Amino acid sequence: MNKASLDGQSVLVAGNGGSAATPSHFVTDLNKRGPESKLSVKSIDTILKKKFNFVKMDVEGHEVVLLSAISRENILETEFMLEIGTSENAKLAYLEIKRLGLNAFSQKNNWALVRSIDDLLTSHRERSLFLTMKPKVDWA
Repeated sequence: MNKASLDGQSVLVAGNGGSAATPSHFVTDLNKRGPESKLSVKSIDTILKKKFNFVKMDVEGHEVVLLSAISRENILETEFMLEIGTSENAKLAYLEIKRLGLNAFSQKNNWALVRSIDDLLTSHRERSLFLTMKPKVDWA
């Protein structure tokens, strides 16, 4: 697993997603296809120190990598919306959600609290997952 915990430099590769003009994957994740762009990056934990209240993650299967790089103290007031695309990622995400002390609410189950790994999404078709420190959501 590519740990996203360090600030530094990454290489983004164009032509690996929906549009050849839109870089969509890091070179460490796929075979190179297309022009590379080097860019400076900050870890998600560094970014979250700024105390965001909501983060929408759309990171094409890298949700577990980002969750594993987050420190609990940086997300006490932060809520997340994300998708989980595979059963393997669901298992890993479940462990990270528990480690962080987050409550998960699954659109798959009409926004009910995730009580076991079986309640988690295993495909993007099962829609979204909401993560929060709160014990319940008042909008479901």
